[in-house]
Amino acid sequence: MTCALSTDTRFGLLASALDWRAGVCSAICCVMAVLYSHRRTQLKGHPIGGPLINALGYGVLSPLAGWVLVSVPPTPRAGATLVLLAIWMLGVSFAAQAFQAEEDGARGYRTLVVTHGPKTTLTVARVCMNVAVLGVFVLAASGYYPRIMLVAVPFFIGVDRHFKLWIKQPNGGSPAWAVGLLKRSFTAGLIMMTFAYGEYWRGLAADEPTAGLGTARGAPSRSTLTIQLGDLELEREPSGGAERAAQRPAAQR
Repeated sequence: MTCALSTDTRFGLLASALDWRAGVCSAICCVMAVLYSHRRTQLKGHPIGGPLINALGYGVLSPLAGWVLVSVPPTPRAGATLVLLAIWMLGVSFAAQAFQAEEDGARGYRTLVVTHGPKTTLTVARVCMNVAVLGVFVLAASGYYPRIMLVAVPFFIGVDRHFKLWIKQPNGGSPAWAVGLLKRSFTAGLIMMTFAYGEYWRGLAADEPTAGLGTARGAPSRSTLTIQLGDLELEREPSGGAERAAQRPAAQR
């Protein structure tokens, strides 16, 4: 824990030097790391506490700090992404403990797999991860995310089938089942993000709005996108086309 906390502290100081908001996110992560592992709190041995720490740390605070550092403006789309990512990480945390009932019990932990068994733990993990995936695909189908991401649907169905088989294994199966879930989830996610980034670069090459503005629900309401660069105002047609630059007095801007 000491090594991990030291690393978190160094990253926290670096983040604070770049942006105080990222520093706050890092500081909260440091506090949660102590609550997770310290012998007086030891939330990693709690039925819900450990997974919640992982969901908030990896699913919310870490990406939020990154977005702050690259100056990404807050949008409803970004908020939905954080919520879905946190739910996904919650499911992953439960799945990771499914085969460790005997080991956790020997350590005196009261993790969900110890209190309710592997089948319940895997069912909770499956529900969480499926809710997150379903949320992504609903937003993609409705146009808030690029609809091209829907090509990954069959691969995530494969992830759910793996879950269905894993739940039937006695005593939570073996670590091989967790590795299998990791491989399938990584493959499905990689395919989905590859197509999403491909759509981003396609739009960029075609001089179309990107970063969500090119999705069906993210298209700008104005006929012209305006970018202010000091005294230079650059206007770009959302569908591609000509750019116009003009010097305007401050009173007219």
